Amino acid sequence: GAGGGGLKSLTERLLATKEELQAQLAMLREEADASRTSLDARELQIEQALDAGATREQKAHLFVSSMQSRLERAARLMLAKDEALALATERLSKTLDALHAAELERDRFGEESAAARAAQAAERSRAQALYQEQCLLEDDLSTASAALDGYRQAVIAAESRTGEDEVRIDQLQETIKELQGHMVHGSVDAFSSLGGGNFADGVAGSRVHFLYFLSSFLLLKTALAAQGTMANVPAQDVFDEIVQNQVPLEEWPTYIFTRIFEPRGERSEIAALKAAAKTAGARRASRPAS
Repeated sequence: GAGGGGLKSLTERLLATKEELQAQLAMLREEADASRTSLDARELQIEQALDAGATREQKAHLFVSSMQSRLERAARLMLAKDEALALATERLSKTLDALHAAELERDRFGEESAAARAAQAAERSRAQALYQEQCLLEDDLSTASAALDGYRQAVIAAESRTGEDEVRIDQLQETIKELQGHMVHGSVDAFSSLGGGNFADGVAGSRVHFLYFLSSFLLLKTALAAQGTMANVPAQDVFDEIVQNQVPLEEWPTYIFTRIFEPRGERSEIAALKAAAKTAGARRASRPAS
């Protein structure tokens, strides 16, 4: 009975151990199933991750290809841009050169225009001066014409009195001859000696000749002054002219008369002509050189 009880307890223990082992085996199976499920899930995740990585790699490859094509296109665009920039720079340089040349041309035209305006102003001033001078010359011409008209009238009047003057000259010469007849004999001898020797020295140093000249000069001057036809001529100047020109003694009264006779009105007309000529000469002298 004791052996049977021990076997029974052993069997019970074995059964308990078996149940325990079965329970542990079931647990191990559950854990294995769980591990297998976890591994399957992990494999699925890994496969999904690999698929996602492949997709990403493909996308990255496509992106790199796209970026490379874009970079190549950008490089071509940059090259074209550099060429366009170089062309624009060259055109800008040419434009600046043309602008500089245009500015120089404008400055030259400005200088030429200023010179032309200055020349035009000078021409206008010269034309105005010439016009003023022409007006003055016309005034002088009218004055000279009036003076010449008066002089012609005076000449006509003088010619009308020529006969009377010739008669008067004859009378004066007769008077002078009478005066010569009253001179002393020595004086007559001195007159007769004029033909020889040095005429200028003999007459200029002869008191008799000078007295004869002076008497003739005063006689003619008095007669002409009474008629208002006497010219204001110094006696010494007339005597010096007679000596210098070696006028014969018998022609002295005629020479003296021609030097101191002046028709009426002639003095004012000749003075007007001289004044007009003097004014024109002064204007020509003061005119600026063109």
